[in-house]
Amino acid sequence: MIDYVADYLETIGSRRVLPEVKPGYLSALLPDRAPAKPESWTNIMDDVNRAIMPGVCIYLLPSSSSSSVHHRLPAVYQFLAQNLKDHATSSTSKSSRK
Repeated sequence: MIDYVADYLETIGSRRVLPEVKPGYLSALLPDRAPAKPESWTNIMDDVNRAIMPGVCIYLLPSSSSSSVHHRLPAVYQFLAQNLKDHATSSTSKSSRK
């Protein structure tokens, strides 16, 4: 995941700022039900790039609005960083550390 974030930030200058998808586009790309068996990380990230990323809006918040460094980074990085933090601090993670 860290490599994905680093690659995203490296290529942010070549990405579209506003998505070219219409609201609701993602519904047609989702399966009717969740997979019966876990999917590989590669398949999940392929789905993220194929389905999620085309709908992402890239923006930066003004640095004067907050002293937090996260407010100066792209929205996707904020989401990914929050997700990493949530998983690292979840009760499952804590209970498995002894």
